[in-house]
Amino acid sequence: MKYNPLEDKIFKKSIRGRELSEDTIASYCTALKTFHKATGLTLEEAYENIKNEEKDKITDGYLIRYNPENGVIREYFEELQDYLVEKGRTKSTQNNYQKRLRLIFNSLGLQLPKPIRIKEERKFLPVLRRKDIAYVLNISNVFQKAIYCFQASTGIRIGDSLNFTIDDWLDATFDYHQCSTIEELLAKKCEGNWFGYWEFTPKKTKNSSGVTCKVFNTPESNKYILESIRERIKRMELYNKKNNTHLKIDGEDPLFPSQRHLYKTKMSREALVQENLYKNKRLQEKLEKELKKEFKKGLISKKEYEKKLERVPKWHTHALRHFFITTTRAYLTNRDVGLIMEAHTSDVKTDVNYIGESEEVFNKDMIKKYYVQIADKLTFSYTLNSDEYEELIESESKYKQQLKINKTLIERVNNIDETIKIIDDTLNKKSVLDDLGI
Repeated sequence: MKYNPLEDKIFKKSIRGRELSEDTIASYCTALKTFHKATGLTLEEAYENIKNEEKDKITDGYLIRYNPENGVIREYFEELQDYLVEKGRTKSTQNNYQKRLRLIFNSLGLQLPKPIRIKEERKFLPVLRRKDIAYVLNISNVFQKAIYCFQASTGIRIGDSLNFTIDDWLDATFDYHQCSTIEELLAKKCEGNWFGYWEFTPKKTKNSSGVTCKVFNTPESNKYILESIRERIKRMELYNKKNNTHLKIDGEDPLFPSQRHLYKTKMSREALVQENLYKNKRLQEKLEKELKKEFKKGLISKKEYEKKLERVPKWHTHALRHFFITTTRAYLTNRDVGLIMEAHTSDVKTDVNYIGESEEVFNKDMIKKYYVQIADKLTFSYTLNSDEYEELIESESKYKQQLKINKTLIERVNNIDETIKIIDDTLNKKSVLDDLGI
């Protein structure tokens, strides 16, 4: 039977009355499931074992104080660590699981041993180029374009972006259309070079530094968002006609919705991860092909070719935040404004208490003044050159061809299953007739 932490009464106790986000609770559940695989224990069982051992004891007339370093709790952390190492988890992941388990145990009032020291390896992080993002946008549907372009032009963390609603977007772009509802906006048929303004406290900083994020998104990003909303309405109308339902778009609907749930719930991170894996595969193939071509033409040496292969950037949503921050660092003339856009605290400790506090200085107009300076660096629409266009068409053709092959194979398998069922039914019928002597 699978272990579900949400049904564990001790876990319920540990999160009761605490203002934890859905993502935080989900991360705790993942850590507890891994802990269960590593030790074979539920949180309730581990908690009882630790509590039973936590009391001071008198042995041979001597008082022996409880020390978590010598207790079963230490063994649990070590078992978890051994399991993570055995499974080949990265040092960063090992650290995250250890920290989450410590937070859970600490919330239950348990005495903790010293943390297991895991020295994280700092790796070179290849950054996506504008042309890489442009390529992925070209192979994405309108809903994917909306989320990808928004992420790259704002640098907002994905967990925060997925919580935005259509009403939030209307507020962010209100200066350009003065519409309070999505119906009003669509009736006006207004479009233009809209910069959306986003001011909020990210989930990551809410309970720590409290840093407020103040950033804009580009007109290109808003164009994709508007296109995705129109496409959503079109698909809802088709669904209503086919199923005799009355679905309609609402301001409280997520800005970036799940296509599987009729656009009424937010896009899941799991679905995004799956889509990113496919996009990453396509991008990697393209970049590796380009490098191979350069090498064959003698434009780069073998050593440089191998070095560049290792540094091919990977496609995932957080890489878009890396791209945004790299862009602000490279082109913004005001570092303090960049920090506010990124929702990062200052590099200088004393600045933390000052930067972003003054509405007179770091207000919407000032942020926009600097954002406009880099907006073209955060825009990805460009005309592909002939070679890139032919390559994209060829790649799309191969992909569609593979989909057809997959569909044919599935149909064949279904036909085989149907044939086997008919044969089984015939044999069963014959067996019954034989038993009856007919």
